[in-house]
Amino acid sequence: MIAPLPPDDPLRKSAYLQKINTLGNPVIADICIKRLPLASIRPELQHDQALLVTEFARGVWAGWAFAPQRWLFTRIFRSPENSHLKFSQQEIRGSTFEVGTEFIDQFEVVERTPTSVVVREGGSPRQLTPREVDGLITTSVRIDREAGEVELALSTILFKGRERVLDGSMPVPYPIELLHYMYARALVQSGSQALR
Repeated sequence: MIAPLPPDDPLRKSAYLQKINTLGNPVIADICIKRLPLASIRPELQHDQALLVTEFARGVWAGWAFAPQRWLFTRIFRSPENSHLKFSQQEIRGSTFEVGTEFIDQFEVVERTPTSVVVREGGSPRQLTPREVDGLITTSVRIDREAGEVELALSTILFKGRERVLDGSMPVPYPIELLHYMYARALVQSGSQALR
């Protein structure tokens, strides 16, 4: 299920978002949620949300849905200056996604809680100036023992970062926004498969 990101979602209130969207530009903000029976995930993940969110993030970023973008970005952005970053599927799959983790020279973990990993995207972490299209992506988990299920979520906020938007225009054209929704679903599906 994809829906608008609720006004009270932690990503909207993120201190990091306030830091990078200093112009207060309009955002595309959505959340893709998938629920799984708790019994369907690996036993070692059923009692440890921190390990569960790490595995979910690994499944999103090292999984099949992200593979074409990972391949393309590795070809475009890998250089001798950034060869220390995580580029391969194996390197990303081995990550614990601590704050400061950079991968494919386009993503950086900027916040981490026991139930979420927040990644900045839209340009190289070495790029300190505002980005044309900037954003945050959160992978998060919630175990609902009463319902016997796990909620997996991928939340996204995108905005134009370089210039103040006065006409209310969004950071990407509507057809790209629609593709983003399909991609978000695929990323969550890929992430969920890594938990079984």
